Amino acid sequence: MERARAALLEAEGKVAEAESAWRRALGSARQEVEVSRALSERSDGVSADRRETSMDNVEISLALNLMRQERLAEAEMAVRNVLTRILTRTGKYSWNTGRAARQFARILFEQGRYADAEKMALAAVEILEHAGVPVGSLEMLQARRTYAAALVAQTRWSDALSVYSGMGSVVETQHKLGNWLARGDVNWALALIKTNRHAEAVPMLESLTAESGARLGHDHYQTAEHRGFLAMALAEGGQRERALKEFAEATRALLARGRVDAEEEAGGRAKTWRRTLILEGYIRLLYDIRGETGERAGFDPAAEAFRLADAARGGNTQRALAEAAARTSAATPALAEVIRKEQDARQQLAVLYQLLLKMLAAPPDQQLPQVVAQMRTRIQELEKERRSLFADLERRFPAYTNLIDPRPATVEEARAALRVGEVLVSVLVADDRTYVWAVPRQGPVGFHAATLGEKALNRQVAHLRRALDPGASMSRRHRDRHRLRRITVGACRRRRPAAPGW
Repeated sequence: MERARAALLEAEGKVAEAESAWRRALGSARQEVEVSRALSERSDGVSADRRETSMDNVEISLALNLMRQERLAEAEMAVRNVLTRILTRTGKYSWNTGRAARQFARILFEQGRYADAEKMALAAVEILEHAGVPVGSLEMLQARRTYAAALVAQTRWSDALSVYSGMGSVVETQHKLGNWLARGDVNWALALIKTNRHAEAVPMLESLTAESGARLGHDHYQTAEHRGFLAMALAEGGQRERALKEFAEATRALLARGRVDAEEEAGGRAKTWRRTLILEGYIRLLYDIRGETGERAGFDPAAEAFRLADAARGGNTQRALAEAAARTSAATPALAEVIRKEQDARQQLAVLYQLLLKMLAAPPDQQLPQVVAQMRTRIQELEKERRSLFADLERRFPAYTNLIDPRPATVEEARAALRVGEVLVSVLVADDRTYVWAVPRQGPVGFHAATLGEKALNRQVAHLRRALDPGASMSRRHRDRHRLRRITVGACRRRRPAAPGW
C-alpha cells in the first residue's frame, strides 16, 4: 500500500511526501522479512529471500528519491546498505547485485565523482555478465550507457564511443531496443563532436531536439540543451550562420529567468558541466566571427560573449544560497510563505519532468499512457500555479528574481559602474582557450583569446605555487646548487692541464 502511495506521490512531484511513504514502506518490508525469517517460510508460500529482494527494491527506490532531492550523501548511504545486504545474501554475481551497482553508479555520477561512477558502472556490467543477464537486455544496456556517460564526463571521448558502438552492434537485431538505442543521447553526441565526427552528431542531435521539443516543448531545458549541442556540431562543421541561430535560441531558454519547467534543477554537476560546454562553444564561435558575421547580424559578438561568460561562471551552490537569502529577506511571514510555495512548486516540477522523461525514454511496451497523461496534466497545473506565484513575487518583491537568479551582466551595465579612465578586465578560462575582455567606460570592447586551456593553466599555476613555497624553494635551490657544483667540478677536471701548478 505504501509503495503504491510513494510511487503516486512521486508521479505528482511531491518528492518530500514520497520520501516519507518510501520510509514507511521500508519499515513494513523489514518487519515482513523478520517474520519470514522466524517462520522460515510463510503460509502464503513467499520465501524469506523473495521478501528480502522486495525490501532491497524499496530501499533502492528510496535512494533514487533522495538523489532526486539532491541529498546525494544520504542516497549513497541507502544504496550502500542495499549492496551490503545483497552481497551477504546472494554473493557478488547476481542480477540484484548488478542492478544495485548500476543505481550506485548513477548516484556517484550525480555527485560529480565520475571516476568512481565509471568503476561502479563497469562493475555492474561485469556482475550482470557473470550472472547470465543477456548482453542485449535493457538492464545491461542501461549499465553500459551509465559507464559510457562517466567516460564522457572525464573527456575520454574515444573510450566512450567504443562503448556506444559496442551497444549498437549488440542490439542491431532487436527492433525495439535498437530503436531505443538508435535515438542516441546527448553524451554520445558530445563524444562525437569532440572526436571530429560532427557530421554524425548533427542528425542525432536534430532528432533529439525535435523529439524533446514535441514531448516537452521548445522552451524546455532539455530541448535547449539538445539544441545547444546541435549548434556546437554545426559550428564545428563550418555551418556558422545556422549555428549562430541555434546557439541564440538555445541560450535564450538555458538562461531564462524564472523558468516554469525547472527541469534544470533536477540534475547535479553533470548538467552544469554540459551547460558550461554549450556556453563556451557559443563564446568560441563569437570570437571566431568577431567583426564579420556579427556585424552583418546586427549585434556585437564581444558584448554577447561577455554576457555569456558571466553566466558560465555561475553554479548551483550560489543558487541555493540565494534562495535561502530570498526567504530570510522577505519583509513579512506571508511573503516568505509565497516564496516557499514558489520554490516548492519548482522542485515538484523538476521531479515530475525527470520522471516523465524516464517514462518516455523507456521502450514502448513499458510505457504507461494513462500515467503519462496524468503527469502532463499535473505539470500544466503546477506551471500555471508557479507562474501566478512568480508574478505575485515580482509585484510584491521586485528584487526577488535578481536575488535568486541574477541576470548575467551586460557590457552596458559594466560601463555604468566604471569611472572615467577605468577599464574592467574580465577573464574566462575554457577547455582550450582563455578569453579576456577589456571593457572601457567608452569605446570598443577589447576581446582576445589565448591558446591556453584549463589544464595547461592549472599546470602553470601549480608550478608557480611550488616556486612560492619557501620549503620547496629552499630544497630546489639546494638541489640546483649541488647540480651546479657537480657540473663545474666535472668541467674543470676535463679541462685541467697535465702540467703541475694549474
